[in-house]
Amino acid sequence: MGVDINVRSELDSVAPFFSILAADQVPFAATETQKEATNAAWRAVRKSQPERYKLRNRGVISGIRRIFPKKRDYPNLRSGTGSIDAFQALQETGGVKRSARGGRLAVPTEAIRRGARGVRPSDLPSAKLRQKQVFVRELGDGRARIQRKRGRRRVLYRLVRKAVVEPAEPTIRDAATPAFVRKYRARLEPNLLMAVRTAGQKAKSRRRRRGRRRSA
Repeated sequence: MGVDINVRSELDSVAPFFSILAADQVPFAATETQKEATNAAWRAVRKSQPERYKLRNRGVISGIRRIFPKKRDYPNLRSGTGSIDAFQALQETGGVKRSARGGRLAVPTEAIRRGARGVRPSDLPSAKLRQKQVFVRELGDGRARIQRKRGRRRVLYRLVRKAVVEPAEPTIRDAATPAFVRKYRARLEPNLLMAVRTAGQKAKSRRRRRGRRRSA
């Protein structure tokens, strides 16, 4: 699941000018600018992940990936940032989640801690149910819960046929778009000017080589 951000730049309007001086450098400048903007969006999305979830999980952050543009695709450059985790799509839009096997979903409560890679194996429902003081309490209408017999946080999991997932805020798009646009606008002009200087240096080098050939 990813987010595409369409940015309309000034490249089309300046292309005739640059075509005279640095035609071969404009695609490079545009690609570099979009790469930098994509990186900024990727970092912003990763930074926003702890705000999206009450239970922080670095495994969620590691699932945020990016796709860089390729110069050969100019002027139709494409890039993006998003998550390789399927559940993130539901977190982005909201919706109803059901068990893939037709059974019940085990929704963890705050009593279940998460480590860097999510719920620890020792805290999974199957592992908890092997403990002597843990059992399933049926509540009716297909609902139940896994709980301890004693303790402050007795309820460990809620078992439901389906769960309504609210959109996690900020969404990936909310985090990515402003960062992408800011970086794109900030870096476009410097990269274009660098393209002009590079083209000028290449032109000087070509003139020197031609001059040396003539004098020889």
